Amino acid sequence: MSLKRNLLTALLLSAAAVPAMAAVSVSVGEPGFYGSIDLGNRPPPRVYNVQPMYAGPRVVEAQPMYLRVPPDHQRNWGRNCARYDACGRPVYFVHEDWYHQQYAARRQDERRHEEMRRREQQREQWRENHDRR
Repeated sequence: MSLKRNLLTALLLSAAAVPAMAAVSVSVGEPGFYGSIDLGNRPPPRVYNVQPMYAGPRVVEAQPMYLRVPPDHQRNWGRNCARYDACGRPVYFVHEDWYHQQYAARRQDERRHEEMRRREQQREQWRENHDRR
């Protein structure tokens, strides 16, 4: 009886833990996003640090990374650089206001336009398929 009770308890505990382990996906521009900022052809953003930050041995000729990170990760960069695959690389931390007002807003606009184009293409494809009938 004790073995059954232990097995049942373990099963219930593992089932209760499943929702806590659910994956969460956050895209660039959404609240809660932290990570690398792809500037593309945009000019360099406003950053907190004038000189790039390094943690660990420097990677020879690595391109600088622009990152949005929580303030605690920035303060303790040596402990957190691996989360961003940025150890040994030159890193600039972007300003929060620049991220929200410039980058995230523009990315959300780009995503909206891409979605509109995709929907228009689907409508055109539907029309073509139904015109043939």
